[in-house]
Amino acid sequence: MKFFSLDSDFHKYGTILFDLIVLSALWFITVFLTLGLLSPLANAAMFNSMNHTLIEEDGYMMQSYFILFKKKFFKALGLTLIGILLFGMASFNIYTVVSGIFKASFLLPLYLLVFAEVTIIMLFASALLAETDMTLKQLMKYGFLLSNKHILVTLACLGSIVALGYLCVMYNPMFMLIGLAPLFLLHTWLIYTKVFSKYHLDKLI
Repeated sequence: MKFFSLDSDFHKYGTILFDLIVLSALWFITVFLTLGLLSPLANAAMFNSMNHTLIEEDGYMMQSYFILFKKKFFKALGLTLIGILLFGMASFNIYTVVSGIFKASFLLPLYLLVFAEVTIIMLFASALLAETDMTLKQLMKYGFLLSNKHILVTLACLGSIVALGYLCVMYNPMFMLIGLAPLFLLHTWLIYTKVFSKYHLDKLI
C-alpha cells in the first residue's frame, strides 16, 4: 500500500518521530550517567545530530551524535566547569534573596536575569562547540555576543525552555521526556538558520 511505502508521509514523519525518541534517550543517558558533567557535550551532540539528520538531511543520527565525543570531549569538560561556576554563582544569589539571608528582594529580578543570561550563553556556546573549533574563551565570548545580538531568537529559546519547565513542574515531569527532543529541534532551527547562517563561523576563530 502507498500509505506504508518508503516514499509516503507516514514513513517520513514516522522516521523523524523515531529519531527524536532515540535522540532524547541518548541525551538522558549521557547526562544522567555522568551526573550532568557531560551536559554541554550532550547538548552539542544534540545540536549536531539535529542539524545534520533532521534539518540538512545529510547525515546519520547515531554517527552525528557520537562524533563529537572523541573530538570535543575535553573542551566540553572545560565548558562544564565554566557552567558550574556561572550557574552556581547565579543560583546562590537567587537563593540568598529567596531564603531571606540577603534581604534585598528588589535584586531578585536582576539575579533571575543573570541566570537567564547564563542559560542562553551556555546554549549558544554548546551550539558553537558542535560547529567550530573555538577555544573556551571564544565559545563564551561569541556565545554572549551572538545571543545578545539576536535577541528575538534568544527570547524564543528562553520562552520555550520556561514553557517546558512550567509543564514539568505544574503538570507532569513526563513532559521533559516528551518535550526534550522537540525543544532541541526548535533551538537548532532557530540558532542555525536564524543566527549561524548569517556568519562565516570559521572566520570568527
